[in-house]
Amino acid sequence: MSYNYLMDKPRTSYIDILRIIAIISVLFNHQSIYSHFLDMPFPSVSGVLVMVFSIITKIGPPLFFMISGALLLGKDEDYKTILTHRALRILIVMAVRTVLILILMPELRSQPIAVFMSGNIWFLYAYLGFLLMLPFLRLIAKNATQKEQQVFITLSVICCLVSGITQALGLAEGFTQFLPLYTSLAPKLCENIIFPLTGYFLYKGDILKTGKDKALLAASAALHLAVSAALIAVNMYAGNTEFEHMEALRMYFILPLTVLAFVIARDHISLKEKTAKITAQMAGVVFGIFILDTTLFPARDIENAIADLIPGIPLFINCTFVVLAEFIAFGAITYLLRLIPPVKKIL
Repeated sequence: MSYNYLMDKPRTSYIDILRIIAIISVLFNHQSIYSHFLDMPFPSVSGVLVMVFSIITKIGPPLFFMISGALLLGKDEDYKTILTHRALRILIVMAVRTVLILILMPELRSQPIAVFMSGNIWFLYAYLGFLLMLPFLRLIAKNATQKEQQVFITLSVICCLVSGITQALGLAEGFTQFLPLYTSLAPKLCENIIFPLTGYFLYKGDILKTGKDKALLAASAALHLAVSAALIAVNMYAGNTEFEHMEALRMYFILPLTVLAFVIARDHISLKEKTAKITAQMAGVVFGIFILDTTLFPARDIENAIADLIPGIPLFINCTFVVLAEFIAFGAITYLLRLIPPVKKIL
């Protein structure tokens, strides 16, 4: 544990590190490198490496949900507090983001309600759903035994694996689609259930702490990564590279990988006071970085500017520069905005 210099209460340093890892993963998701393997010679070593990288970077949103579950599912709040303190904050962010979208995209100004209802980034709707389910998810989280926690994570891993494989191969099955607590027909629809509960179990419980358990987890993460890559390759050869389909082939297989990242951070990250203070400040601007990035989407323009400035620069290095530039620029803007008390409550 370290001291929370932002909120004057105990703060867990590894949670701050996970927040930073999550936002860096999200920023990479929005770079050209994320889907570049579709345009590369395949099979090739470079193509496979870029594909695997794109799968690994999908842990960003799930990590955010795991962190939220870890920190919120143990609290005692009535529904009124959740609505007025937590849900209202997200609704305000969605409203402000809607205004920005209408300013940046004049063609949408005739339909502001539609933009607010369905034009925001999917994560905000999913997170709002998580908040509205909080009282009931807390009943599960607080009353689950260690054995039940292990069963939940195991079933979630198995169901996501089965759903991913069958959908990737175009096979029909009527089992996992009726297990919405563990999986769903669209993987994003279960992120605000599976990952928050899993995050809380890892944060508060006594699971996945032995060497044997961690070895099995690492093997499972490697297996899922390999299966995801293989199914993506099969679908590439078949010409089925539609965006949402490729997204699903990544999302269904990242639960063990995300859990592994959380466990490694939980058990192996410990920061000294000065480093913890800096990390806390960086983690404090992550939500603002996320909102600015997913509203402005400046990555492609910055990539093109760097490519013009440094002809021949490798795409991965170019995108890494972009991620660093966005992290620093959006982080600085968020930091300045958070100096305004009402804004700090939102960002």
